[in-house]
This record gives sequence, C-alpha cells and structure tokens, in this order.
Amino acid sequence: MNEILKNTNIYKLEDLIGYLLKNHKPDYVYRGQNKRWTDPLVPSLYRGMVNKNKFTDYSSQNRLYEIGNVFHELATGQNINLPKNWNERWNANGYLKQYFGYPLSHLLSQQFGIYSEGLDVTSDPMIAAFFATFQHINSQINNEELGIIYRFKVPLFNKEPSELISSNFYTVNNFLDANTVLKSISSCSTWEESLESFLEFGFETSKILASTNSPAIRPFHILKLPKGVLNDSRIIRQKAGLIFPDMILSKFYRNIKVHAPLGKAEKEGTNAIEDMQYRDNLDVFYFEHTKEDFDLININKEYLFPKYDPFYVLLKSFLTSFIAPGNVIFITEGGTFFSSDSWKLIQ
Repeated sequence: MNEILKNTNIYKLEDLIGYLLKNHKPDYVYRGQNKRWTDPLVPSLYRGMVNKNKFTDYSSQNRLYEIGNVFHELATGQNINLPKNWNERWNANGYLKQYFGYPLSHLLSQQFGIYSEGLDVTSDPMIAAFFATFQHINSQINNEELGIIYRFKVPLFNKEPSELISSNFYTVNNFLDANTVLKSISSCSTWEESLESFLEFGFETSKILASTNSPAIRPFHILKLPKGVLNDSRIIRQKAGLIFPDMILSKFYRNIKVHAPLGKAEKEGTNAIEDMQYRDNLDVFYFEHTKEDFDLININKEYLFPKYDPFYVLLKSFLTSFIAPGNVIFITEGGTFFSSDSWKLIQ
C-alpha cells in the first residue's frame, strides 16, 4: 500500500517536470494540486460528505472494483459540510446522467465545471504542473505549502467503443479518457449537423424514458461530432480524463432498478468511498513553489480554457433546448428523483 509520503524527495519544479516527461508511459495519468489536502482525496461531488475516520469493517470482495485500500463512510446530518451551489451541481449532474448515461455524463460535467463522481486527471505531466501552480499566477507564493503531483498507473482501455460509452455505475472503466470516449461518437461535417444529431438524440431518449419509466437504453448511434474540431475544446486541450473511486455500497443498491452485482451491496448505513491517495500503483511527488515556477510551463491559460469552446456551445444549446425553469424528473441508474433547479448552472 502506498503511504502519502512514499516519495520523500522535495523537488524543484523544473527537475520534477523533466523527470516526469522522461519517464512517462502510456498508462500514466497525472493530477496537479497547489497543495495536498488534509481531507481524503475524493472526486468533487463527494467533498464535504466524507467522515475523516477510516472505515475498516468490510471484506476485500465487497469492494465494487476491488482496487481500493482505504475507505471513509459518507457523512450524514450535521457532519456534512457541502460547498456552495452543491445541490444545483448535483442536480445538473443528474440531468446529464439521465440523458447521456454514466461515462459520457461525467465527462460532460467536467466540460461544464459541474461536480463529478470521477477525479480529474490528465495524460500530460506538463498540464498537471500547470494546475499545480495555476492559483499562484496573480498572488504571492505561499512558501509554507508544497505543490504536489500525483501519478496514477491506470488500466488501458480493453472495451469496444459501444460498450465503453454504454456502461453504467457498476461496469464503467475505472479510468475514462475523454479523447477515447468522444472518438467513439460518429463524425459529421459541421457543428450545425452535430447539434441536430444531439437534439434528435434528446428527443429519442425522452421518448424512451416516457414510455418505460426506467433507465433508458440510450441511442448513442445518433450522436455525431464534427471531425477534428474538438481540438478547440478544453476537454481535449487539457488531455482530460477521470478516475473513479472504489466504493463499499450500502444495501440500498440491492433494490433499485439497476441493482448492484451480487455481493457488492452488503453494507449497513451509508456508502464508503475510497481515499484515492492510498491506491496501489500511485506515486506522489512534492515540489517547492517559487516565483519562477509558472515561467517553466510552456502552456497558457487561454489555450487550456479557450474563450470560445465550440463543444461547450453545442452542449449548452442542446441542454437549454431540453431544460426549462421548472420541475424536472430524473431517471438514472441510481433511481428516480425530482428537482426544480437543475437548469441554473447551464444558463
């Protein structure tokens, strides 16, 4: 098992970038942070919801993906400390999940800056270094903190594109690469044609939901994206991906419409989620912040966050066509729930 301080060297950022670039492998992905959080390392959707005490009352077979080493129970009641706009982000995530299924919805949540059930990573160590220094651009360096870059070794894709995009919470690849997932969608010539395909996809999905009142078998074959133009989108420029945490599921998941695999929903009470900084095949690198750090990174903010992102415009056009201020019923792999504010973050 990895310890948080497994790698005891404290690097200069220039030396660390050089080391990571020289030793990069196809199955390495990275996460840069301007400091190590004191809370467990979990995806954004779960932050503020995790008890700090470790949960140990489980067998290795109970783990959903059988890869996690350290788990924490999800908090309840007064122990929850949710970030601002959490409910709106949760509901917007649910809307995306309703229409686009589990894998694609979380990549779209990343595109919109909505909370996700996956941990943001990149396949480029230089981009990870950017995010590890990003908050210092217009502020003084905090010399009391160490920057950090996590390097995860992830399984390479071994599924057909159709299987990858249609998988659910239980069967999703533990690592999702945005470029691979989006390339599984058919190509077309223009953004206008792409928007038409997304609108048709939305109408067909709505018809399925209305007629079955259950999680839809979504018509992904309808979706099209213009060939090559995704290169102007931040999700591709950031070489983005998501790693999903292992879970210890509660008995609730035995009884929902898409129920958990046998033996994977045995826990009383709330779910327990993996603290991902203890995962096997993870290396942790620390570096000291200096005023010269950002000059070392040959990437600018405008490239990673383009002012005009055509993929964002496409998705916003689609979603605002289907969302109206008012009440929306969500039907997802996790069950059915009701919301009145899911549209707010997409305006």
